[in-house]
Amino acid sequence: MGIMELLIVIGFAREEVYFIDPSLKNVITFSVLKRDRRGELVRFYPHDYDTTSIMYARPYGYSWKECTNPRGERSLCLTFPENFSFSIMESVPAERFLEQKSDSTYVFHTKLGMFGGKYDEVTAAIMIPSDFEIVNFSSSRPGIWKKIGNTIAYYSQGIDTATLRVTFKLKEDTLYKRLARTLEKEKQVYVTKIRKGIRVRLDESILFETGSAELKPESKELIRRIYQQLDFDRIKQLRVEGHTNNIPIRGKLKEKYPSNWELSTARASSVVRYLIELGAPKDKLVACGYADTKPIAPNDTPEGREINKRVEFIIITGESEYLEEVKTIEKIKGKYDE
Repeated sequence: MGIMELLIVIGFAREEVYFIDPSLKNVITFSVLKRDRRGELVRFYPHDYDTTSIMYARPYGYSWKECTNPRGERSLCLTFPENFSFSIMESVPAERFLEQKSDSTYVFHTKLGMFGGKYDEVTAAIMIPSDFEIVNFSSSRPGIWKKIGNTIAYYSQGIDTATLRVTFKLKEDTLYKRLARTLEKEKQVYVTKIRKGIRVRLDESILFETGSAELKPESKELIRRIYQQLDFDRIKQLRVEGHTNNIPIRGKLKEKYPSNWELSTARASSVVRYLIELGAPKDKLVACGYADTKPIAPNDTPEGREINKRVEFIIITGESEYLEEVKTIEKIKGKYDE
Protein backbone atom coordinates (compact mmCIF):
# COMPACT_ATOMS: atom_id res chain seq x y z
CA MET A 1 0.00 0.00 0.00
CA GLY A 2 1.42 3.38 -0.98
CA ILE A 3 1.19 6.71 0.82
CA MET A 4 -1.88 8.75 -0.07
CA GLU A 5 -3.00 12.20 1.02
CA LEU A 6 -6.31 13.74 1.95
CA LEU A 7 -6.44 17.50 1.53
CA ILE A 8 -9.11 19.07 3.68
CA VAL A 9 -9.08 22.02 1.29
CA ILE A 10 -7.76 21.08 -2.13
CA GLY A 11 -5.61 23.05 -4.56
CA PHE A 12 -2.10 21.89 -3.80
CA ALA A 13 1.13 21.86 -5.72
CA ARG A 14 3.31 18.85 -4.87
CA GLU A 15 7.07 18.51 -5.26
CA GLU A 16 8.90 15.23 -4.60
CA VAL A 17 12.59 14.39 -4.56
CA TYR A 18 13.82 10.79 -4.26
CA PHE A 19 17.50 10.11 -3.57
CA ILE A 20 18.43 6.45 -4.00
CA ASP A 21 21.31 5.53 -1.70
CA PRO A 22 24.31 4.05 -3.58
CA SER A 23 23.95 0.87 -1.51
CA LEU A 24 20.38 0.48 -2.87
CA LYS A 25 19.25 -0.22 0.69
CA ASN A 26 17.45 3.04 1.44
CA VAL A 27 15.71 5.88 -0.34
CA ILE A 28 15.62 9.40 1.06
CA THR A 29 12.41 11.19 0.08
CA PHE A 30 11.69 14.89 0.45
CA SER A 31 8.10 16.04 -0.13
CA VAL A 32 6.89 19.64 -0.31
CA LEU A 33 3.22 20.60 -0.65
CA LYS A 34 2.16 24.19 -1.22
CA ARG A 35 -1.19 26.00 -1.37
CA ASP A 36 -2.59 29.51 -1.58
CA ARG A 37 -4.97 29.09 1.37
CA ARG A 38 -4.53 27.60 4.79
CA GLY A 39 -5.72 24.03 5.16
CA GLU A 40 -5.13 20.72 6.88
CA LEU A 41 -3.24 17.74 5.48
CA VAL A 42 -3.67 14.06 6.36
CA ARG A 43 -1.24 11.45 5.01
CA PHE A 44 -2.23 7.77 5.13
CA TYR A 45 0.63 5.29 5.69
CA PRO A 46 0.65 1.48 5.82
CA HIS A 47 -0.41 0.32 9.29
CA ASP A 48 3.05 -1.19 9.95
CA TYR A 49 4.98 1.91 8.86
CA ASP A 50 8.01 2.75 11.03
CA THR A 51 7.26 6.30 12.21
CA THR A 52 10.90 6.83 13.21
CA SER A 53 11.73 6.91 9.49
CA ILE A 54 10.67 10.55 9.35
CA MET A 55 13.79 12.69 9.62
CA TYR A 56 12.12 16.08 9.32
CA ALA A 57 8.58 17.43 9.00
CA ARG A 58 6.86 20.79 9.19
CA PRO A 59 4.75 22.47 10.34
CA TYR A 60 5.31 21.22 13.85
CA GLY A 61 2.32 20.03 15.79
CA TYR A 62 1.65 17.02 13.57
CA SER A 63 0.35 13.83 15.18
CA TRP A 64 0.09 10.09 14.51
CA LYS A 65 -2.87 7.83 15.12
CA GLU A 66 -4.32 4.55 13.90
CA CYS A 67 -7.09 5.06 11.38
CA THR A 68 -8.88 3.72 8.34
CA ASN A 69 -8.16 5.29 4.98
CA PRO A 70 -10.94 6.20 2.53
CA ARG A 71 -10.57 2.76 0.91
CA GLY A 72 -11.49 1.17 4.23
CA GLU A 73 -7.96 -0.14 4.84
CA ARG A 74 -6.25 -0.18 8.22
CA SER A 75 -3.70 2.64 8.22
CA LEU A 76 -1.62 5.08 10.18
CA CYS A 77 -2.66 8.73 9.84
CA LEU A 78 -0.19 11.58 9.97
CA THR A 79 -2.18 14.78 10.51
CA PHE A 80 -0.75 18.27 10.12
CA PRO A 81 -2.30 21.45 11.50
CA GLU A 82 -3.68 24.04 9.11
CA ASN A 83 -0.99 25.75 7.11
CA PHE A 84 -0.01 27.02 3.69
CA SER A 85 2.77 24.47 3.08
CA PHE A 86 4.01 21.14 4.36
CA SER A 87 7.31 19.32 3.99
CA ILE A 88 8.45 15.85 5.03
CA MET A 89 11.84 14.12 4.75
CA GLU A 90 11.95 10.37 5.23
CA SER A 91 14.50 7.56 5.06
CA VAL A 92 12.74 4.35 4.10
CA PRO A 93 13.80 0.85 3.04
CA ALA A 94 14.42 0.75 -0.69
CA GLU A 95 12.09 -2.22 -1.09
CA ARG A 96 9.17 0.21 -0.94
CA PHE A 97 10.36 1.77 -4.20
CA LEU A 98 12.80 -0.63 -5.88
CA GLU A 99 12.25 -3.88 -7.71
CA GLN A 100 15.23 -5.89 -8.93
CA LYS A 101 14.73 -7.25 -12.43
CA SER A 102 18.14 -8.86 -12.96
CA ASP A 103 21.64 -8.88 -11.49
CA SER A 104 22.20 -5.35 -12.74
CA THR A 105 18.77 -3.87 -13.56
CA TYR A 106 16.29 -2.22 -11.18
CA VAL A 107 12.95 -0.45 -11.46
CA PHE A 108 12.09 2.52 -9.26
CA HIS A 109 8.31 2.99 -8.85
CA THR A 110 6.20 5.39 -6.84
CA LYS A 111 2.58 6.46 -6.75
CA LEU A 112 1.66 10.08 -6.11
CA GLY A 113 -1.97 10.23 -5.08
CA MET A 114 -4.74 12.17 -3.39
CA PHE A 115 -8.18 11.25 -2.12
CA GLY A 116 -10.99 13.51 -3.25
CA GLY A 117 -9.22 16.10 -5.32
CA LYS A 118 -6.51 17.01 -7.80
CA TYR A 119 -3.07 18.47 -7.54
CA ASP A 120 -2.73 21.73 -9.43
CA GLU A 121 0.87 20.79 -10.21
CA VAL A 122 3.06 17.77 -9.53
CA THR A 123 6.84 17.57 -9.88
CA ALA A 124 8.95 14.54 -9.00
CA ALA A 125 12.72 14.19 -9.34
CA ILE A 126 14.49 10.83 -9.00
CA MET A 127 18.27 10.71 -8.47
CA ILE A 128 19.98 7.38 -9.07
CA PRO A 129 23.53 6.41 -7.98
CA SER A 130 26.40 7.37 -10.27
CA ASP A 131 27.34 3.75 -11.01
CA PHE A 132 23.99 3.28 -12.77
CA GLU A 133 22.37 4.68 -15.89
CA ILE A 134 18.72 5.38 -16.68
CA VAL A 135 17.42 3.22 -19.52
CA ASN A 136 13.65 3.79 -19.49
CA PHE A 137 10.88 5.75 -17.77
CA SER A 138 7.08 6.02 -17.90
CA SER A 139 4.07 7.52 -16.10
CA SER A 140 0.41 6.59 -15.81
CA ARG A 141 -0.59 10.20 -16.52
CA PRO A 142 0.61 12.46 -19.33
CA GLY A 143 3.43 14.73 -18.29
CA ILE A 144 6.78 16.23 -19.20
CA TRP A 145 9.96 14.28 -18.49
CA LYS A 146 13.43 15.80 -18.39
CA LYS A 147 16.70 13.96 -17.81
CA ILE A 148 20.00 15.52 -16.79
CA GLY A 149 22.76 13.03 -16.06
CA ASN A 150 21.55 10.62 -13.39
CA THR A 151 18.57 12.75 -12.38
CA ILE A 152 15.21 12.53 -14.11
CA ALA A 153 12.21 14.73 -13.40
CA TYR A 154 8.49 14.48 -14.16
CA TYR A 155 5.99 17.37 -14.30
CA SER A 156 2.20 17.33 -14.75
CA GLN A 157 -0.88 19.43 -13.97
CA GLY A 158 -4.41 18.73 -12.77
CA ILE A 159 -4.03 15.09 -11.75
CA ASP A 160 -5.26 13.13 -8.74
CA THR A 161 -2.80 10.23 -9.01
CA ALA A 162 0.24 9.31 -11.06
CA THR A 163 2.39 6.19 -11.02
CA LEU A 164 5.99 6.73 -12.09
CA ARG A 165 8.46 4.04 -13.17
CA VAL A 166 12.15 4.52 -13.90
CA THR A 167 14.32 1.61 -15.04
CA PHE A 168 18.07 1.84 -14.45
CA LYS A 169 20.98 -0.55 -14.73
CA LEU A 170 24.55 -0.82 -13.58
CA LYS A 171 26.91 0.89 -16.00
CA GLU A 172 28.64 -1.81 -17.92
CA ASP A 173 32.01 -2.88 -16.54
CA THR A 174 32.26 -0.01 -14.05
CA LEU A 175 34.15 -2.05 -11.47
CA TYR A 176 36.08 -3.96 -14.12
CA LYS A 177 37.28 -0.74 -15.72
CA ARG A 178 38.33 0.71 -12.36
CA LEU A 179 40.32 -2.39 -11.47
CA ALA A 180 41.87 -2.68 -14.92
CA ARG A 181 42.90 0.98 -14.82
CA THR A 182 44.30 0.67 -11.28
CA LEU A 183 46.30 -2.48 -12.04
CA GLU A 184 47.28 -1.89 -15.67
CA LYS A 185 50.97 -1.29 -14.84
CA GLU A 186 51.32 -4.42 -12.70
CA LYS A 187 53.02 -7.04 -14.86
CA GLN A 188 52.07 -10.02 -12.70
CA VAL A 189 48.42 -9.08 -12.13
CA TYR A 190 45.65 -10.02 -14.57
CA VAL A 191 42.07 -8.72 -14.53
CA THR A 192 39.42 -10.62 -16.48
CA LYS A 193 35.64 -10.68 -16.65
CA ILE A 194 33.90 -13.90 -15.70
CA ARG A 195 30.28 -14.98 -15.99
CA LYS A 196 29.14 -13.61 -12.64
CA GLY A 197 31.76 -11.01 -11.86
CA ILE A 198 35.50 -10.34 -12.11
CA ARG A 199 38.67 -12.36 -11.55
CA VAL A 200 41.91 -10.71 -10.41
CA ARG A 201 44.85 -13.13 -10.68
CA LEU A 202 48.09 -12.41 -8.85
CA ASP A 203 51.27 -14.42 -9.36
CA GLU A 204 52.54 -16.05 -6.18
CA SER A 205 55.92 -14.33 -6.40
CA ILE A 206 54.53 -10.83 -5.85
CA LEU A 207 52.70 -11.88 -2.68
CA PHE A 208 54.79 -14.59 -0.99
CA GLU A 209 58.27 -15.99 -0.74
CA THR A 210 58.60 -19.57 -1.95
CA GLY A 211 57.06 -21.96 0.58
CA SER A 212 55.70 -19.10 2.72
CA ALA A 213 52.18 -17.97 3.53
CA GLU A 214 53.25 -14.65 5.02
CA LEU A 215 52.50 -11.64 2.84
CA LYS A 216 55.47 -9.65 1.64
CA PRO A 217 55.39 -6.10 3.05
CA GLU A 218 55.33 -4.60 -0.46
CA SER A 219 52.42 -6.83 -1.51
CA LYS A 220 50.15 -5.24 1.09
CA GLU A 221 50.09 -1.96 -0.83
CA LEU A 222 48.91 -3.83 -3.94
CA ILE A 223 46.12 -5.56 -2.00
CA ARG A 224 45.17 -2.20 -0.47
CA ARG A 225 44.80 -0.68 -3.95
CA ILE A 226 42.49 -3.51 -4.98
CA TYR A 227 40.47 -3.16 -1.79
CA GLN A 228 40.01 0.59 -2.34
CA GLN A 229 38.20 -0.07 -5.62
CA LEU A 230 35.63 -2.41 -4.05
CA ASP A 231 32.21 -1.29 -2.87
CA PHE A 232 31.10 -4.15 -0.64
CA ASP A 233 27.51 -2.91 -0.69
CA ARG A 234 27.45 -3.97 -4.35
CA ILE A 235 29.52 -7.14 -4.02
CA LYS A 236 27.76 -10.34 -3.04
CA GLN A 237 30.97 -12.18 -2.21
CA LEU A 238 34.75 -11.87 -2.47
CA ARG A 239 36.35 -15.31 -2.71
CA VAL A 240 40.13 -15.50 -2.27
CA GLU A 241 41.55 -18.69 -3.76
CA GLY A 242 45.03 -20.10 -3.24
CA HIS A 243 46.56 -22.31 -5.96
CA THR A 244 49.84 -24.23 -6.22
CA ASN A 245 51.58 -26.37 -8.80
CA ASN A 246 51.98 -30.15 -8.46
CA ILE A 247 55.38 -30.18 -6.76
CA PRO A 248 54.90 -31.84 -3.35
CA ILE A 249 55.92 -30.11 -0.13
CA ARG A 250 59.36 -31.37 1.00
CA GLY A 251 61.84 -31.06 3.82
CA LYS A 252 61.23 -29.10 7.02
CA LEU A 253 58.47 -27.13 5.33
CA LYS A 254 56.37 -30.28 5.46
CA GLU A 255 56.20 -29.98 9.24
CA LYS A 256 54.24 -26.73 8.85
CA TYR A 257 52.39 -27.51 5.61
CA PRO A 258 51.94 -31.29 5.17
CA SER A 259 50.70 -30.78 1.61
CA ASN A 260 49.85 -28.15 -0.96
CA TRP A 261 46.32 -28.12 0.43
CA GLU A 262 47.50 -26.54 3.67
CA LEU A 263 49.86 -24.12 1.91
CA SER A 264 47.29 -22.89 -0.60
CA THR A 265 44.65 -22.46 2.11
CA ALA A 266 47.09 -20.63 4.41
CA ARG A 267 47.95 -18.18 1.62
CA ALA A 268 44.31 -17.44 0.87
CA SER A 269 43.68 -16.96 4.60
CA SER A 270 46.58 -14.52 4.90
CA VAL A 271 45.06 -12.35 2.17
CA VAL A 272 41.60 -12.50 3.77
CA ARG A 273 42.99 -11.55 7.19
CA TYR A 274 44.66 -8.50 5.67
CA LEU A 275 41.45 -7.50 3.86
CA ILE A 276 39.65 -7.65 7.21
CA GLU A 277 42.35 -5.40 8.70
CA LEU A 278 41.61 -2.93 5.91
CA GLY A 279 37.91 -2.96 6.78
CA ALA A 280 36.35 -5.58 4.49
CA PRO A 281 33.18 -7.18 5.97
CA LYS A 282 33.87 -10.71 7.23
CA ASP A 283 30.51 -12.03 6.09
CA LYS A 284 31.34 -11.36 2.44
CA LEU A 285 34.80 -12.97 2.43
CA VAL A 286 35.73 -16.58 1.71
CA ALA A 287 39.23 -18.11 1.85
CA CYS A 288 39.88 -21.47 0.22
CA GLY A 289 42.80 -23.50 -1.06
CA TYR A 290 42.70 -25.64 -4.18
CA ALA A 291 46.28 -26.99 -4.06
CA ASP A 292 47.13 -28.16 -7.61
CA THR A 293 43.60 -29.20 -8.64
CA LYS A 294 42.87 -26.20 -10.88
CA PRO A 295 45.93 -25.60 -13.08
CA ILE A 296 45.75 -22.95 -15.78
CA ALA A 297 48.95 -24.11 -17.49
CA PRO A 298 50.64 -27.51 -17.98
CA ASN A 299 52.48 -28.69 -14.86
CA ASP A 300 55.05 -30.56 -16.95
CA THR A 301 57.19 -27.47 -17.67
CA PRO A 302 58.93 -25.02 -15.30
CA GLU A 303 57.09 -22.12 -16.94
CA GLY A 304 53.72 -23.78 -16.50
CA ARG A 305 54.38 -24.63 -12.88
CA GLU A 306 55.29 -21.01 -12.13
CA ILE A 307 52.04 -19.78 -13.70
CA ASN A 308 49.98 -22.22 -11.63
CA LYS A 309 51.31 -20.77 -8.34
CA ARG A 310 48.85 -17.93 -7.84
CA VAL A 311 46.17 -16.26 -5.73
CA GLU A 312 42.88 -15.27 -7.32
CA PHE A 313 40.30 -12.74 -6.19
CA ILE A 314 36.90 -13.91 -7.43
CA ILE A 315 34.62 -10.88 -7.09
CA ILE A 316 31.00 -12.00 -7.32
CA THR A 317 28.68 -9.19 -8.36
CA GLY A 318 25.77 -11.37 -9.49
CA GLU A 319 24.16 -14.64 -8.50
CA SER A 320 26.64 -17.48 -8.48
CA GLU A 321 27.04 -21.14 -7.77
CA TYR A 322 29.44 -20.01 -5.04
CA LEU A 323 26.49 -18.55 -3.15
CA GLU A 324 24.29 -21.63 -3.12
CA GLU A 325 26.00 -23.00 -0.02
CA VAL A 326 25.58 -19.64 1.71
CA LYS A 327 21.87 -19.54 0.83
CA THR A 328 21.38 -23.06 2.17
CA ILE A 329 23.03 -22.17 5.47
CA GLU A 330 20.88 -19.04 5.74
CA LYS A 331 17.71 -21.09 5.18
CA ILE A 332 18.71 -23.58 7.88
CA LYS A 333 19.60 -20.77 10.26
CA GLY A 334 16.29 -19.07 9.56
CA LYS A 335 14.38 -22.17 10.64
CA TYR A 336 16.16 -22.23 13.98
CA ASP A 337 15.59 -18.48 14.47
CA GLU A 338 11.85 -18.82 14.11
